Amino acid sequence: MLFAACNARRLCCGEDFRFGKGAAGDVALLRSLCQEAGVELYVVPPVEDGGEKVSSTRIRKAVEEGDIPTANRLLGRPFGFSLEVIHGNHIGTGLGTPTINQAIPEGFVLPRFGVYASWCRVGGQFFYGVTNVGVKPTVGSDKVLAETWMPEFSGDLYGKRVRVFLLEFLRPERKFASLEELKAAITYNGRQAQAVAARTPPPAFLASRG
Repeated sequence: MLFAACNARRLCCGEDFRFGKGAAGDVALLRSLCQEAGVELYVVPPVEDGGEKVSSTRIRKAVEEGDIPTANRLLGRPFGFSLEVIHGNHIGTGLGTPTINQAIPEGFVLPRFGVYASWCRVGGQFFYGVTNVGVKPTVGSDKVLAETWMPEFSGDLYGKRVRVFLLEFLRPERKFASLEELKAAITYNGRQAQAVAARTPPPAFLASRG
């Protein structure tokens, strides 16, 4: 049915691929079905890293624990997201650290709440950034957002999609006693992010992707 609906000529899957009700179908069954339908089947052997199989479960765990370098290594590219920039409360602008806000959609693999060094692609250019993923406890928000300050960028991005690539976890999200204390922390994190970005340049192939 899949072959007819999609007019498939070639399929590719991993060695542990399962399908059908109760995941009863395996690669052997798929190979038999492909032979009957005249469809080529490519079975990709597992890829290992550090003696362990690379899997979506392992990558998800690394992201959720804030171990972004491991997630990025397993993915072969930086973990990130491309989301529309929405209006926030403009507190960052008042602090001299204007940020972009992006709402994290439901079902998205959430990184550990906290502050990350990041690369942000605006148009065809990359800018290093400080990205907070969480609920911004200092200002009393309860919506999960990615809020990013790009020290070397200036411009209006509202309504546009910006791709943010996370590089390294800097610190947990926390509630500050004052906005002045928050500003000092953001400024310090900016210096940290700049150092991380300097030793972690964006892969060239990302420049041409949407």
